[in-house]
Amino acid sequence: MPTDLELLSPARVADPYPVYEVLRAQGSVVEVPEQGLWLATTYAACLEILGDTERFSSRESLSGRNQFKAHPEAASVLRGGPGYPRVPTLILTDPPQHTRYRRLVQRAFAPAKTIKQLRPELERIVDELIDGFVDHGSCDFVAEFAYPLPMQVISLVLGIPPEMRDTLKRWSDDFIAAQAGNIDAERVASAAASTVEFEHYVSDEFDRRAAAPDRYERTDFLSRLVVEDEASSPEERLSRQEQLSLVQQMLVGGNETTTNLLGNAMAILANNPEQAERLRADLTRVPEFVEEALRYRSPLQGLFRMTTRDTQVQGIDLPAGAKVMVLFGSANRDEGVYSRPGFDPDRDNRSNPHLAFGRGAHACMGQGLARAEAATAVARLVGRLADIRQVPGSVWAPVELFGFHGHRVLDIEFIARKA
Repeated sequence: MPTDLELLSPARVADPYPVYEVLRAQGSVVEVPEQGLWLATTYAACLEILGDTERFSSRESLSGRNQFKAHPEAASVLRGGPGYPRVPTLILTDPPQHTRYRRLVQRAFAPAKTIKQLRPELERIVDELIDGFVDHGSCDFVAEFAYPLPMQVISLVLGIPPEMRDTLKRWSDDFIAAQAGNIDAERVASAAASTVEFEHYVSDEFDRRAAAPDRYERTDFLSRLVVEDEASSPEERLSRQEQLSLVQQMLVGGNETTTNLLGNAMAILANNPEQAERLRADLTRVPEFVEEALRYRSPLQGLFRMTTRDTQVQGIDLPAGAKVMVLFGSANRDEGVYSRPGFDPDRDNRSNPHLAFGRGAHACMGQGLARAEAATAVARLVGRLADIRQVPGSVWAPVELFGFHGHRVLDIEFIARKA
């Protein structure tokens, strides 16, 4: 059985799949006492847990360990922000509270309408980013494409000006770090300071939106959230703390998963040149490629649930109050569901849909936008770059946070294709 050190080691965070295979052989749900965790390892176990909000609460879905509670100095900093006292919303709540938040965010975000409105801008951004490195013959794909694309898109969605994008990314990175179980006290303090800085900025933006005469015509999420909230009954109006919590989740969800998805997809292409050739010859294959990349290298490896009572999962007893990590990354390679768990460009993911975006009441609301970004990016990249390869000798530099799977750096080389 893996120990706490093994699960959190850089090697395991970089490549968790061998240990997942060992865990699946041990059972659908495996206890890891060193972490105070149970790990749901199989597709069936993960699906059962995700589909039952009564037995499995989401109130601590983002973290196996509350870093702020463990560091009093950071908690003190948070008390100075407009988000204090912090309140759980959306992903951190269960029905009926979750239903209320999701309904409101769904109306303000309007995924299908937003994607349609953003598509011309998305295509423009993708082409401009490629223009920035196409003539160089090489690039750090994460720094020059996978990071800036989703950050530009989410800033458009939120209605935040372009000059704030680097700050938004810093805030997002610090929020994510605070949920990880493998960061030091200095990083936790930085995350607390970023959180308060974010809260002051967005709180001021909400005040400006609420006072804007044209707020009813605006299409950005902050404005739409203000308008939708105004239309709510007095007892359902959002507090400022709830507003900030919802925007924080939108910011993180709108960039981190997509950055990792883009990097993982490019790594597959760069290390399997024939895949790019297949896509270039038939761009209708791009959506299926994106789905298989999501399954094979899930950007978010899992979320947490807590049992509300003594219960069973796939015949395995779990006590009340058990913290369970639902391992999407393991479920998506379950040999009992995927007879060929390796990357398969011909796989039909409609027959056995992957769990990369979760499932059930808490399924990711932004998954359609992430898919649109990835499909547009992949189609444009294979159309404009030939002979894409990872730079020989370049270092595999993974995202170092437990539960996330992607690249901090991805050095590729290529030949620019003539129009």
